[in-house]
Amino acid sequence: MARNEEPAVVEQAVEPTPAVVQPEPQALPPATAEPETPQQPEPVVSVPPPAQSPALLQVTLKAGTLIPARTVEGLSSDRNAAGDGFTATLDQPLVADGWVIAERGAHLEGKVVDTGRGKGQSHLVIVLTQLKTSDGQRVAIETETFAKHAQASTGESAAKVVAGAAIGAAIGAIAGGGKGAAIGAGVGTAAGAGGAVATRAKSAVLPAETLVHFRLKNAVTVTERQGRS
Repeated sequence: MARNEEPAVVEQAVEPTPAVVQPEPQALPPATAEPETPQQPEPVVSVPPPAQSPALLQVTLKAGTLIPARTVEGLSSDRNAAGDGFTATLDQPLVADGWVIAERGAHLEGKVVDTGRGKGQSHLVIVLTQLKTSDGQRVAIETETFAKHAQASTGESAAKVVAGAAIGAAIGAIAGGGKGAAIGAGVGTAAGAGGAVATRAKSAVLPAETLVHFRLKNAVTVTERQGRS
């Protein structure tokens, strides 16, 4: 019996597969850069700071403070009556605690308290009632009264009585001797006395631009805006 022999394995040389050479990537040409548009600076908007309320300062005008006032219109006991108002201006700055509360020329208001005649002498009594401050406030004030009295006319009246008696006596003497002189003197005295009574009608007068110093009766607290000195 024949022996089966395995066929010989013939090894054949396998040629290597040639390597596929990949082409090197070509560098792309640089992209053309677009020209940059210069940026315009944003406009600077100035924003004002928020408005702030002015600081407030409280000052007190003490009782007894003098307020120099100059009258604007004339006043008279004949023309004016109690309750009439009048205006005046501040003659000097009004200062408290180093602050000017009201400047020279500030507006003042007042009123007539009383007018009348007594014992042959007329009088006119006034007070201040309001002050306008530097920042425009109108502050109510109360001052002590200021009284203006007319000059007494007693001396002038007595002179007129004596003069009337002398003139009457002279006329009576010429007309009828001694008795006429006595009668004339009596008539002259009466006439002189009548003239004297007429002279007592003098009125108390405060002309325009009269300087009057009023004294503050009660303390007044004023709220002023800071920044005025």
